[in-house]
Amino acid sequence: MSQVFESLSPFTNVQCEGDQARVEFRGDWYELDSIDDLPCPAMLAFCKRIYGDAWDERFATGLVEILTRMGHRPAETLAIEDGTNIRLALRNPQSGDVERIDAAPMTRENQRRVWRAYRQRRQARLASPGPTDPDGHRRSPFTKVEFSPDGILVEFRGHPYRLVEIDGLRTDAVMAFCRERHEDGAEEMIAGWLGQVLAEMGRKPSDSVSVRLVDRITGNAVMIQDAPMTAENRHKVMENRRGARAATESLHPQLPIKDLMRCMLGDFEKVVNGRWAYRHARQADFPKAIESLRRRIDEGLTPEEFSVEIQRIVSLGIDGHATTQYKLTPRGYLPFGIDPAGGRYVAFRPDRSGFILPGHPYVVRIDGRDMAEWCARAAELIPKGSASLIKLKMFADPGVIFNVHYLRGELGLPSRPEVTVEFSSEDGQSRRTLTLPVSEGMPLEKFESWPTRKTLSPAGSRLLAEDLGYLRLERMDRAGVREIEEWMPRFLGSRALIIDVRGNFGGSHDCLRLIDSYLRKPDEPPRVVKAVKYLNGEKRATVMDMNYRPADFPGWTTAEREAISRFRLTFRPDWDPPPDRFGDWYYMVLSGPAKEGTGHHWEQVVILMDYRCFSATDTFLSSLKGRPGVTLMGTPSAGSSGGVAPTRLCDSMLIHLATRACFQADGSLLDGNGVTPDVDVEPGVGFSIGTSDDALDAAVRLLTRR
Repeated sequence: MSQVFESLSPFTNVQCEGDQARVEFRGDWYELDSIDDLPCPAMLAFCKRIYGDAWDERFATGLVEILTRMGHRPAETLAIEDGTNIRLALRNPQSGDVERIDAAPMTRENQRRVWRAYRQRRQARLASPGPTDPDGHRRSPFTKVEFSPDGILVEFRGHPYRLVEIDGLRTDAVMAFCRERHEDGAEEMIAGWLGQVLAEMGRKPSDSVSVRLVDRITGNAVMIQDAPMTAENRHKVMENRRGARAATESLHPQLPIKDLMRCMLGDFEKVVNGRWAYRHARQADFPKAIESLRRRIDEGLTPEEFSVEIQRIVSLGIDGHATTQYKLTPRGYLPFGIDPAGGRYVAFRPDRSGFILPGHPYVVRIDGRDMAEWCARAAELIPKGSASLIKLKMFADPGVIFNVHYLRGELGLPSRPEVTVEFSSEDGQSRRTLTLPVSEGMPLEKFESWPTRKTLSPAGSRLLAEDLGYLRLERMDRAGVREIEEWMPRFLGSRALIIDVRGNFGGSHDCLRLIDSYLRKPDEPPRVVKAVKYLNGEKRATVMDMNYRPADFPGWTTAEREAISRFRLTFRPDWDPPPDRFGDWYYMVLSGPAKEGTGHHWEQVVILMDYRCFSATDTFLSSLKGRPGVTLMGTPSAGSSGGVAPTRLCDSMLIHLATRACFQADGSLLDGNGVTPDVDVEPGVGFSIGTSDDALDAAVRLLTRR
């Protein structure tokens, strides 16, 4: 069953363009700066990634859904009521001043006004001359689309059917594709943006599609060769879904809170035991922890406390991608950023323009307690993967350590509007104490990459003075591919190459394959760089999954088959996935021709890495580690590559748990281990504010020594 989200908004009109949104609030127009401390550009980027061409519609009309799926459900309880308040930051377009509203009511009437305004704009576009849907994305062959455990239920020519296949694509493959690419927006995309989904899956836009159906009344199979794809059908689909959502909101009985928590815990227990790839990868007493939580529900537990305890149980495992919809209260944050460096903690301004206390860069105590005590409490809510993963989750995303009010409660400290911080000089000989105000927002941007081209030093990709190519990849995404395509040809005559992936949270494997084509020798055989096992029944035809194929995949070349055969002779996983829960092995192979004109040009390549290298960046590092001439330098990566699937507990709380186990070529799990550098280089104190870069300096020395 899909989640029903409340139709509420603090605005009366919303208009989106690019990475900005204009909103009408209390009769005046503003530029939206943030909602609940989520920057507007980040929210719009999320909508574009999840909903594709539907991003502006979803942002305007589905605000509660978006906030919930980004981990900022706008209520302290599991149910959101009409009039629930939310925090806004609005920028006056004339003066540029930002007005902060701590309690903006979200109402159904506002949402209706937003929807009416959006519908009027849409009708105006439809009435205007020229094509309004040149790509055919806003069309459908159906007039109603619903989702149930039985599959995708549709209405075609006024009759109810179950959809089996569309344009030769089975519905389970379509759903799996959308869950990977559009995550929790999968159902919305299939229902309202079917043309876009078919285009993403390689089908050409057309005025009609073939559909295979099963009559829900007679059970007879029906094949329609030319089902018309029309905008009018799609309009009826969307109207039906809005009507069903409104009816459910007003008529769906709300479970008592204790019963709802018991229901969610029951679903959680089933998912942990049946659909979590890493359930048995670490010796942890999950049954005991679940039973303890069940007793606490009976004894009295708030919904917020329940959500935190679910996160605490998930954190007994090693799953780096595991997430739960938990909320730490009361809200209040440290007013500065922290970077771990050589066993100490650098405190810097949120914009990284300097240290909090010049001459005393390290924070050693907060409210009279050593940093070790604060870190230990924060670590209880972080999966027990590698040491670098714990640092990532603690200091970068989601930054548990910054939740000062919550952690004070865990440490038995009083809550107050200020925080007392003790700082140390670099040599440890001097200490000073400051009292600072507790911040209302997180000090760091989510998924902040560092170093970044936003600063003057260090800058982005460039040719260094020592005739060294310096390629900076902040993300493993399309922007990263463009960076490679723009700069690597310029580096072909350089002395050596530095690839900097520090602070890279991952993305896809496209950057890896492109870089490999530049480093590959013309006659180099294929290499197996990763081995994967899926939980039984969890294999999905997704974009990322296309990197992994079984040994008997008919598309392998002869050279690739030989590489897999050689790999299987020596591959020994350090953890054996239970054969009754997992299927066959799948492999990721790097092969193909070398980039034309390169021919393994660089005899020496250094890759800079740190604890914020995560997900696809872990795979990038592990795949290039051991390649002749390549040196990994820096600190160990976080380690994670589980491929999560979303689950809603009792149609309420959202969690994501891994459904595949991923191994490096040496047999070690990525989750729980990460990738270790060939040369350890801890960041110096100046790295956090961009005044020095010990790892880059070490790379230059290594590549220029005679």
